[in-house]
Amino acid sequence: MTERRHAAQPRGDASPPAEAVPETPAGFDPLDGFADELARLRAGEGAAAPWMAYDAAVAALICERIAEGASLRRICAVAGAPSATLVRRWLAETPEFRRRYARAREDQADTLADEILDEARGVRPDNAQAKRLLLDALKWRAGRLKPKLYGDRVDIGSAEDMDPDSLTDAQLLAIATGRRGDAAGPERDTTQP
Repeated sequence: MTERRHAAQPRGDASPPAEAVPETPAGFDPLDGFADELARLRAGEGAAAPWMAYDAAVAALICERIAEGASLRRICAVAGAPSATLVRRWLAETPEFRRRYARAREDQADTLADEILDEARGVRPDNAQAKRLLLDALKWRAGRLKPKLYGDRVDIGSAEDMDPDSLTDAQLLAIATGRRGDAAGPERDTTQP
């Protein structure tokens, strides 16, 4: 796994710079070009000035990168980016950013689900254990970001609450088999070897 190092730059509400930022395993890095885009956005305001005030264009760029799979920690480790503390302050103080950020996190779950498929296709006998760990972590994160679609538990309310067109295959399977919890498949007899 390759690593990139990012130069520390002074910024408002600075957090300690990350020592090393690991590359995305599949080769696609949602942060490619991010520093250049930040520099372009800040060209008119003096890039050495620390971030303080909310910037809608930078917030939109952050949301775009989160939706593409980057973590807030990695985004904020890029030279010239606002600190994670400042981004969280923007979230607390700006309803529009909070809404866009929440949507970006939901989109990130879909990106992680796609990454799970890509990584699963690359499993070989010599990397099976490492891939399993990665896939479990990606599934866990996707399930937390979008639990209704990628979560482990299928929670079905009353018939009045259901719109059949909005149900996932797992939810339809759970209804068809009469199960309310795990929708992974038909119940198995665990007493047989």
